[in-house]
Amino acid sequence: LARSTYYARRELPDRWGLAPVTAFYADTPGISWAVVAPFAQAGIRYLMHCRGGWRGEGRTAMPDIFYWQAPNGKDRLLYHGRWGYTDPLLDLLTGGYNRLREQIETYLRQHDNAPYDALCAPCYQDHELPNVTALETVQSWRSQWAYPDIRLSLYRDYFAHMEERYADRLPTLSGDINDSWGDYAAIDPTAMGQKRNAAAALSLCSRVVL
Repeated sequence: LARSTYYARRELPDRWGLAPVTAFYADTPGISWAVVAPFAQAGIRYLMHCRGGWRGEGRTAMPDIFYWQAPNGKDRLLYHGRWGYTDPLLDLLTGGYNRLREQIETYLRQHDNAPYDALCAPCYQDHELPNVTALETVQSWRSQWAYPDIRLSLYRDYFAHMEERYADRLPTLSGDINDSWGDYAAIDPTAMGQKRNAAAALSLCSRVVL
């Protein structure tokens, strides 16, 4: 777990002057509680979790955003979880300004019960090709409308906003993010065994390389 932070918290700052503060899990059904302390101690503040929706969507009462407290009772991450790593807003943004203008009210009605003043909508999908259509759509929207305030941003901008506005209202939870694919070890034991063997050898391999 500590090794998984090296690239973000050592190499990127040293080589490029970047210091990421957000961990991102895409299409993973669960996350071990053990990640919280090493991530937080490495300087990670936020965790964005786009959970694989099949088998699990709609089957939890867990809030979308909360402080995830480590087993040590001291370290914590601000966690946001959602089902899937894309959002219907993507189709509106890549469809151009007119499509966004025609359908944004319908999209917002689907979020009438949102408890906060910000929605985080990941806008990418499998095999997504680089394009500037979403950027141009957002620029056109912002030149015409003040509300809703649609913007392209980094996850850390969303998290910082939520901390600034709602830190005293966000719940603090602890424990594992349950894995709806926990039976995979029995479904594919060969691959699981290979993974565990590789993990066991990793420490030795890293010492040999260094």
